[in-house]
Amino acid sequence: MTMYTLIGIFMALTCSMCFALCVSLLLNAAWPLLRRLGGSLGPVAESRFWFLVAATPAMAAVMAALLTALPSYIRYEPQPAERELGALLWLTTAIAIGIMLRAAWNFTRSAWLLSRMPAVMADDCSASGRARKASYTLVSKSGVLAVFGLFRQRILVSEQIERMLHDDELAAALAHEDAHAEAHHNFVRLLLCFALDLAAFAPFKRRVEQAWREAIEMAADLTAIRRGNSAISLSSALVKVSRQRMPGEISAHLVSAFAPQRCSHLERRVRSLLAYCGDEPKASSPRFGVTLLGFAVGPVFLLTLAFFLSRTPVLAGAHHVLEAMMR
Repeated sequence: MTMYTLIGIFMALTCSMCFALCVSLLLNAAWPLLRRLGGSLGPVAESRFWFLVAATPAMAAVMAALLTALPSYIRYEPQPAERELGALLWLTTAIAIGIMLRAAWNFTRSAWLLSRMPAVMADDCSASGRARKASYTLVSKSGVLAVFGLFRQRILVSEQIERMLHDDELAAALAHEDAHAEAHHNFVRLLLCFALDLAAFAPFKRRVEQAWREAIEMAADLTAIRRGNSAISLSSALVKVSRQRMPGEISAHLVSAFAPQRCSHLERRVRSLLAYCGDEPKASSPRFGVTLLGFAVGPVFLLTLAFFLSRTPVLAGAHHVLEAMMR
């Protein structure tokens, strides 16, 4: 690899990291508006909206590298580039590589644990008649009621939770988890966390991941009710299971537990479920303009950014900034 190519790669990494940080800070500042837009959508649409918001910094980073850093370097940097690299460029490149390696490690570790946990926790547990009939797996660990695995997914239920829930409550809870499995939320969560680990400013990362988790839980609740389960039974199961604590080494790698530990989210879900009592939940139909605006925020921002980054003055300015970092 020539020095010219190496410098170009370093500049692209530095530029992408800086842009990702700036976009994350911008989205964090606009959080009240984003929260309002997301809240105006139905649960399923809201979960997709938050996924797009979470991916925006990473997509902006890729665009900054491909549309600004590399084109400006190729256009304005003469060959061969035989020069000393500045300490600032070395430092920012090292940080960018470290962030990428950390994101890859977290992704690989979570994927491996999610795939291995069902086999490990299901050892030495005999299935009850209810478990065989409902096709879930009993485990001895306390507080477990969740979907594990990525492609071969299994629902694991603690023995004490199975004993604690009535048949209708258990059926509603399992329908909720089935909704998670059908939507492949474990895999989607891995992608979301990988994008956030790559590019997101810390407060923004926590906010958007929590908002996405809450949205998918509401969507799974709605799916369970539409499949004929009682809203009261699901609410009762939520309250009962919320009193059980899932081990931290397990919950850290899940999309979420069946019942949240945050009281505010639990209250919101129960109130939403009780609002369906006696009524068949209808598909959410927010105003068309609000829905369009919610889903247009990310693409419009990225397209505007792409147009801006590809302008000649921007390329020249970016090259001057990157040149200064090389000295």
